[in-house]
Amino acid sequence: MRPARLAVLASAMAVLAVGTPAAAASPPSAPVIKKLSASHISQKEALLTARIKPEGLETTYELWIDPCVPPMECMTHLPMARGAIPATTKELTVSAATAVVFDELGLKPDTTYEYGVVADNADGTVEVHKYFTTR
Repeated sequence: MRPARLAVLASAMAVLAVGTPAAAASPPSAPVIKKLSASHISQKEALLTARIKPEGLETTYELWIDPCVPPMECMTHLPMARGAIPATTKELTVSAATAVVFDELGLKPDTTYEYGVVADNADGTVEVHKYFTTR
């Protein structure tokens, strides 16, 4: 091969090797709670659901309900579900039925309950809480 052709070929190969740089991965951060909801609400039970993103770090979570009803304000977070999410997991959906935690009497009809989720990793803690009313 002629020297000029070798130089052009070497230049083309260098461009192909460099290519377009890959987008940098986002640095790990505090977890994100994408969703918190209560569904299938009846007189005596409800289904609580949380969707959590660990954001690249191992994350622990707890889905809870406060069994105290107004006017009592005891702020007792009764765990419904808890666990750990591996750093490699993009997103996890956790659901728990109140019937699992409460005895056979269940929740009280026409009563408002507070529920929530807390997620924690090395970069921070996030907590979201809401309310639902039984029928």
